[in-house]
Amino acid sequence: MKTTGLMTSPDVALHETSDDIIYLKKALSEERIRREESDALLTSRTLSLQNIR
Repeated sequence: MKTTGLMTSPDVALHETSDDIIYLKKALSEERIRREESDALLTSRTLSLQNIR
C-alpha cells in the first residue's frame, strides 16, 4: 500500500519513486516495440501493394 508525503520515510518514498520510474521505463519500452512492429507491418503492406501494381 502506498502512502504519500509526510507519512512515509524518505527511504520508502525514494524506493516507491524508483519503482515508478522502472515501471514507466518498461511501459515506454513495450510501447516502442509495439510501434516498431506496427511500422514494420505497415512498410511490409506498402511494399506488397507496390508490387501488385
